Amino acid sequence: MMQKADIKNIFFLGIGGAGMSALARFFHRKGIAVSGYDKRCTPLTEKLEDEGINVLYSDNPEQLPPAIDKVVYTPAVPADLAVWKELQQRQIPFVKRAGLLGELSRDYLTVAVAGTHGKTTVSTLIAWLLHHSNMGTNAILGGISSNWDDNVLLHPVSRFLVTEADEYDRSFLHLQPKIAVITSLDRDHLDVYGQEDALRSSFEAFAGNIQAGGFLLVRKGVKLKAFPKGVRKFKYALDEESDFYASRIRLQGMHYHFDFHSPWGKIENLQLGMPGWINVENAVAALAVAVLLNLEKAEVAAALPSFAGNKRRFDIFARGGKTYIDDYAHHPREIESLLTSVRKLFPKQKLIGVFQPHLYTRTRDFAREFAASLDLLDQLILLPVYPAREQAIEGVDASLIASYLPHKEKCEMVDKEDVVDYLRNVDFDVLLTMGAGDIDTITEDCKMLIEEKALKGGGENR
Repeated sequence: MMQKADIKNIFFLGIGGAGMSALARFFHRKGIAVSGYDKRCTPLTEKLEDEGINVLYSDNPEQLPPAIDKVVYTPAVPADLAVWKELQQRQIPFVKRAGLLGELSRDYLTVAVAGTHGKTTVSTLIAWLLHHSNMGTNAILGGISSNWDDNVLLHPVSRFLVTEADEYDRSFLHLQPKIAVITSLDRDHLDVYGQEDALRSSFEAFAGNIQAGGFLLVRKGVKLKAFPKGVRKFKYALDEESDFYASRIRLQGMHYHFDFHSPWGKIENLQLGMPGWINVENAVAALAVAVLLNLEKAEVAAALPSFAGNKRRFDIFARGGKTYIDDYAHHPREIESLLTSVRKLFPKQKLIGVFQPHLYTRTRDFAREFAASLDLLDQLILLPVYPAREQAIEGVDASLIASYLPHKEKCEMVDKEDVVDYLRNVDFDVLLTMGAGDIDTITEDCKMLIEEKALKGGGENR
């Protein structure tokens, strides 16, 4: 068990990341002195500062707090930083973010959601349903909940913890959950795994860490070769018959209504608060966990319509007949699911998308797949690759994706700093921004652009 006495002063290298900021907030709210470093100031780090967490933006060891007894780091932060070296010279214990989350999770009955995509929405919705039940929950999330405007949830007495299980760098192998969900298993992070079989083996090892007597919930179609013993296994699907699935899915306005089926019965006429066809499938996964935890049907049905999703996950803004959607999608399958869902909402409108590729290795490995999914747009704007932790790879840039587009004439290459001005002279009905890099720095400008175009064009809100 992790006791508060084990940690008095904790420093986070890369505190502005989604997972890191959540852990930082968790410990800060437990009364532990928290500080950290990040390379740039963002709205998230500003909020951390507003909450009383000291954030350094300069790689200057002289600015480090004098008293630090644990350093939390992430592989996304380079180890050649001067502050990193100084902390090592002080002989302060280092722990990976995943290791710290693993230690923390063993204090609770943990629900862990894994998958190459979908895990942020599913984990947040599970937390939302538990929060509105008589059980309550704690949560450490990989995105900012639109309902709470937060990525952490604390409960004074609940024994539950809901968290994402991140497959990057095999981080999720630190977790030993009571319930595990696997939403997807598509090729990704080949810079870490090399081959798809290695990625699959890692997911199987994650499933093998489920506590005896626990539950494994896997999306139908995800192929695992090995399953843990002493664990009850279930499958879920969108609208195919499975252990858990949806039927009578219908769109009313911007929201989907459906019936939910489980081995223990049916819940009829559910309404999902957040838009998007793909989110019905995400809701089935979360509802399945609610059933396995014996939540009351009435509590679940009452909570679902008010779930607003996460920031940067089908984050929708509409004014005067123009719509803007921002999404974290950075894998070809995620983009395909997003654009298919958008097309169902706006079947006849002109869609223009701005995509920022994330990582040179992912761009190299999936250039053809990116081109195929992005071809669902009427017009595409490609931004330069966001490198994150990587160095440039010769011959790999956004133009590699463009070279595989079936309809190259509808693609333009634009720098991020120029994209909003470019869009002012483009006609569209629906604008999308997609990517996991720093494309979020233009979202507020995109909203202002939608306001401008709505004022010029008139019309009513959708």
